[in-house]
Amino acid sequence: MASSMPTGWDRIEQVLRPIIASMAEAGIAERLSDIFDPRLMETASEMGLEKHLDGIQLDEATDAANGPVGAMAERVEQVVSHLAPREISILEQRVLASKPATLQSLALSMDVTRERIRQLQARLERKIRHALGWEMGLLARLVRRDLSSVLSADVMTRRLKAVLKGRRDLSANMIRSLLIGTMGYTPDQGMFIHSKIAAGIIEIKTLAIDAADDVGLVEEQDLLTKVGELEPAWIEYWDWLLERCRIRRIHGFLAIRNSAKARAKAALLSIGRPATKREVGQRCGLTDRQVGGTFSNIASVVRADRTRWGLKDWIHDEYDGIVGEIIQRIREDGGSTTTSRLLSEIPATFDVSPSSVRAYMQTPLFCIQSGIICIADTSSVRLRNLDDVIDGRNLEGEPYWTFRLEERYFRGYSAIGVPPEFLKELGCEPDKSIKVEIENIADGLQLSARWPLASTTGGSLGYLAQPLKALELRPGDNVRVTLKGLGKVALTQHESGSGASSKKEAQEILNQMIARRRSL
Repeated sequence: MASSMPTGWDRIEQVLRPIIASMAEAGIAERLSDIFDPRLMETASEMGLEKHLDGIQLDEATDAANGPVGAMAERVEQVVSHLAPREISILEQRVLASKPATLQSLALSMDVTRERIRQLQARLERKIRHALGWEMGLLARLVRRDLSSVLSADVMTRRLKAVLKGRRDLSANMIRSLLIGTMGYTPDQGMFIHSKIAAGIIEIKTLAIDAADDVGLVEEQDLLTKVGELEPAWIEYWDWLLERCRIRRIHGFLAIRNSAKARAKAALLSIGRPATKREVGQRCGLTDRQVGGTFSNIASVVRADRTRWGLKDWIHDEYDGIVGEIIQRIREDGGSTTTSRLLSEIPATFDVSPSSVRAYMQTPLFCIQSGIICIADTSSVRLRNLDDVIDGRNLEGEPYWTFRLEERYFRGYSAIGVPPEFLKELGCEPDKSIKVEIENIADGLQLSARWPLASTTGGSLGYLAQPLKALELRPGDNVRVTLKGLGKVALTQHESGSGASSKKEAQEILNQMIARRRSL
C-alpha cells in the first residue's frame, strides 16, 4: 500500500505540473485556488483549508517548473549562443526592431549584397520558429483567451510583461515579437488589432449602412447597441473603430459620408424644428443657396412655408411654392377654383403676401374669368410681335435681346426677363428648356434657355459663367444675345454708343418699324 502511493502521485504530478505551469506563464491564474472547480473550493472551505489553497502560488505548486515560455526561452537561447555577430545584428535590426533597418543599409554596413541579407534573415527566422516549437501556438491560444480584438499598446505591453515575467533578454524579445503575430495581432496607430477585426470593421460599416437614413445619418446609440451585441469589448474602443470605418460625428449624429446633404440634415435635426436656410447654413457651414439646393434633393426634408424647411414628419401641409399651391387647390376643386380661396388660404397657411399670390395667378400658366381660375391650355398662349419685345436688330436683320451683366451670373445664376417671343423664335416651347449653341465661341460651350409659364420674370438664360469669362466680359457690361437660328445665338458685348454702326442699326430698325406699320 505504502509503495503504491508515490507512483500514483508521480503520475498526477506528471500531468498537472505542465498544465499548471502553462496557466501560470500565460497569466490565466496566479494562485492554486484560481484553477479549482467551485465545488472543490466549497469542500475546502467546509474543511477549513480554503485559506491554505489561496496562499499557494502556482509557481510554488509546480516547484517553478518550466511552462511553454521557459521551454521556448531555453531553446532560443541555445540557438542565439551559436549565432555569429553579423547574424545577431540582423536579428536585432531586422526581425526584432519596431522600425526595421532597410536591406540596403545593412548590406552597406556589412559589405554584402541586399540579397545576402535577405537570405540570412530568412534562415534566422526559420531557426527561431523551429526553436519555439509547438509551445508558441499553445501560449498564443492561452494568452489570447482573455484579450479583446482591439487593444491599446499599454494593455498589450502589460499583458506580455506578465507572461514574460519582466524578462528583457534577446530570447524574451523574440518570444514577445512572435507571440503578437501568432495571436493574430498587428500594430495599428498606437493600437493592436486582431485579424478578425478587419471583418468586424466591414460588419460595423454594414450595420451603419443598413441603419442609415436617406442622407447617411445614423443614431449613434442604435449603432452602439447593435455593435455591443456583436462584440461587447469593442465598445471600449468605439471612437477608434468609428475612425477606421470612416464614420464621422456631425451635430450629434453619425454619418457614413461627410456630404452636404448629411451636414444640412444633421444641422436641421439638431435645431429640432422647421428652420430657415440661414439658420441651417450658419450651423453647418453652407450658404443659403447651398442649403436650399441640398434640401431640394432630400426626400425626407420639405418646405414648411415660404422661408422654412423641416422634416416631412414635422410638416402637416408641405409647402410646394405659390404656383404649386395654386395648382394643388385647382385640382382639389376638380379643375378650377375661386381666386378668393387662393388669396385667403395660401397667405394664411404659408406666410406669403396676397400680392405675390395674385402675381403668380396672372402668369400665362393660368386663365382667370369672373373670379374663377384654371390651368391654361399652352396652345392658347398669346404672344406679341417679336419686334415689340426685342431690343433691336443688327445690319443683317437678326433680332437681339440685351441684358446688363451682374456679378452673380459668374456664380451660376441665370439671366431672367428673356421675352417669351424671343425664346419661341429660338425654338424653346412653353414650360420647356433647350440647349443653345453659341456660334462665336469655339470651345463647345452652351447656354440653356428656359420658358416657364408660371414665372413672373419671363424666360431665362443659364450656364452663363463660362461663356462670359471666355469673352472676357465684366460686371456692368451690357451683353447682346443675337438670334442666329433655331437653337443658335451669338453672345457679344453690346455697345450702346453713338458710332456710325449704331446709327446705321438704328436707321435700319426705324425703317423696319415704319414698313411693318404701313403693312398693318
